[in-house]
Amino acid sequence: MESIGDRLRVEREQKGYTIEQIARDTNIARRYLEALEAEDFSVFPGDPYLIGFLRNYSDYLGIDPDEMVKLYNNFKIQSQPVPMDELIVKRDRKPLFIGAAIVVAAAGLAVLGYFVVPGIVAQVRERRAQRDAAVVEETSGGTVYTLEGEMIERRFLEKDVIRISHKDEIFEIQLTDIGDRLNLTIPGGTLLLRLGDERAIDLDGDSNMDIRVAVNDLLTGVKQKSAVLRFDMFVRTTGKQVSAPASEQEPSGPDVEGTGLESRAAEPSVILEAQQAEPFRVNVSFRGYCLFRYLVDGRDRVERYFQRGDTVILDVTRKVVLWMSNAGNVSARVANREVRFGNPGEVSTSMISWNGGQDGEAYTLLVQAIY
Repeated sequence: MESIGDRLRVEREQKGYTIEQIARDTNIARRYLEALEAEDFSVFPGDPYLIGFLRNYSDYLGIDPDEMVKLYNNFKIQSQPVPMDELIVKRDRKPLFIGAAIVVAAAGLAVLGYFVVPGIVAQVRERRAQRDAAVVEETSGGTVYTLEGEMIERRFLEKDVIRISHKDEIFEIQLTDIGDRLNLTIPGGTLLLRLGDERAIDLDGDSNMDIRVAVNDLLTGVKQKSAVLRFDMFVRTTGKQVSAPASEQEPSGPDVEGTGLESRAAEPSVILEAQQAEPFRVNVSFRGYCLFRYLVDGRDRVERYFQRGDTVILDVTRKVVLWMSNAGNVSARVANREVRFGNPGEVSTSMISWNGGQDGEAYTLLVQAIY
């Protein structure tokens, strides 16, 4: 019988993914991913959780989830000892309705594993802290999360603190109050945010944006009010600042100028030059699982998950901003030129836009890293 663990591990290694990357993208704890690859099923609290994680992991890798669940069910059957006592015909048999009840109960468990698991898993994900992204310290006033990587997304409670190291200094952001709006105490003042809001924060007061916060959920009708927040460090764009003429700039979309991660700084890339800024098309293709969001010409944002083989065609007049949870799984073609946005596992944002055109200059279509 084909090994479940070998199938997952080989597929992951062929795609160049790490366990840490997949844990971040799927919100499945690292120990569960490692247990699936090691076929150490005793780690899981029950079959519904195991099957749910197996489905999500398989789907992320582009493997048929139903096929993997069948492999697991076959594994369970083969690993069970032969029930000799049950195979021996006994005169003193129980009524047949007991056997029927057992069959119905088993069918109920199967339905639970197939249909109810996604909801259970979603709740478990929200409650489980992403320990790989932050060092956690419990205090009397709340929990302190020290940001270790480039991003953290999890549910925070009132009075929790996010501690950020930037330019050899430590800065703190605290969830002061959670209601219809979220009140964050930040260096230099306070910030009020509604559900769905995104804001850039200048930590050190140098007028450059250092970190971006997004409010993905607010829970206020319970004893412990909480909020799901995502914090992303900005990438500093090197080289000269380029932008569209002031009259044509749009207020929506992320700021281009920022500071932050030297390792991911990048020069703007020129796609083409022209005398007129004409509409252009962006053909986006996906090599694997990715949360992808785009904003075309300042219109409403579109966001959803994509898998290997999916494509998106965007018709753009002036500017498009692209967000992606796994830049290594995304590529695009613009004016017959292939554009790459980052490495596997990187959370990345890029802008493709027309620039220049002033004082008789030619227009330049640029790809520019935002963070």
